[in-house]
Order: sequence, then structure tokens, then C-alpha cells
Amino acid sequence: MSTAAFFLFTAVHIYIFHVHRPKRRFRTMLVISFFALLSYTLGFFICANSGFSIWINAITPFMAVDFINGLFVYGFFLYFYAHLVIVFDRCVTVRMMVDIEESRDKRLSLDQIKSGYDLEDKFRYEVEDMVFLKRLVKEKNYIKNAPMGRTHAKVIEAVRKYMNIGGHQ
Repeated sequence: MSTAAFFLFTAVHIYIFHVHRPKRRFRTMLVISFFALLSYTLGFFICANSGFSIWINAITPFMAVDFINGLFVYGFFLYFYAHLVIVFDRCVTVRMMVDIEESRDKRLSLDQIKSGYDLEDKFRYEVEDMVFLKRLVKEKNYIKNAPMGRTHAKVIEAVRKYMNIGGHQ
């Protein structure tokens, strides 16, 4: 069921992004993932109370274990898919390579590359998404980490230090 929910999420995501082109892409992904999770939950309990669940219960006798396992699989798929989309959608490096490849001569000057970016918009959208995700909080003219943002920053910093990568070295 969790794999089916993930494929439902992927199909709806592709459809919406190709047909409707939402402005707030990440928020749209979160809404789609919520409804796919809801479909997983409903599907699981419908199947668990039908004859279909006989083979599931032969493997693990506890319905809660099956449900939690499915949540883990769905979450695993969604987590890595979301990171892949973020890399494709927000990574400046990837966008520069695509811009160069799509250019007429397959090359661009630094000024031509920079002309495709509006840093004001980029930072505003990033902050809006992080506020929506409860990672940042706006206070008057300042932005600060929310508790989840602080935790996220500490985890990322620990990984960066351990792997000796990223950050402002």
C-alpha cells in the first residue's frame, strides 16, 4: 500500500506540475504528499479488514506493525524524492548547467548566467517556504530559527563537520 501511495503521489505531482504549473511548488508537493498519505491510511485499513489482509497477517500478526512499516516505506520514498526535487528545483549549480545547455551556443558568459537570477525573489521564496515549514520565524524586520529550524541546522552542521564538507569554510 505504501508503494502504491508513493506512485499515486508521483503521478499526481507530475500531472499537476505539467498541467497547472503551481507557483508555490514545494507547498504543492506537501499537500499532495498529505493526500497520498491519507490514501495510504484509508487503503491500509480497508485492505486490513478484507480478505486481502490474510497474506499480510501471515507475515506479521500485528496490524500496527504492518501499518508502521508501510509509513516508514512511504516516508522513505517521499523523503528522498523531495530531496531530489529540491536539488533539481533550487540548486543554482544544476540550474546554471541547464541554462548553459539550453543556450544557443551551449555557452554563456558569467554576466549572462547572472542575468537569469533575481536574488531578491530567490531569498524571499526560500524564507516563505521555511516559515511555512516552521523552520523560520519572522519577527518585525528579522528572521530567526524556529525550534525545528534550530534542530535542522544543528543536524546539518554536525553532518558537515563529520564529513568535512559544505558551510562557509
